[in-house]
Amino acid sequence: MLYGVYVYQCSNSLGRASRILEPFVERSHESIRQWVQRLAPVCDEFDVDRRLVTAVFVDETMIRIRGREAWVVSIADALRPQPEKATAP
Repeated sequence: MLYGVYVYQCSNSLGRASRILEPFVERSHESIRQWVQRLAPVCDEFDVDRRLVTAVFVDETMIRIRGREAWVVSIADALRPQPEKATAP
């Protein structure tokens, strides 16, 4: 669900996010909208200026669950280091 919300945030379109996720999981734009609403408090904590992202690392692994194939996808952003802000005495 969290990756679906991430895709929505990047694409800024529920329909586009649904189409992007289609090869991995079949979800309607309404399902993604519900995810966005449910996970909004969590997502607010991870608001990052996109200009600070220097790379995106993606790893995927196929696993079997009760005889069925499933994909586990892990994604991480590398952020450009920021100068430390001076604190007032």
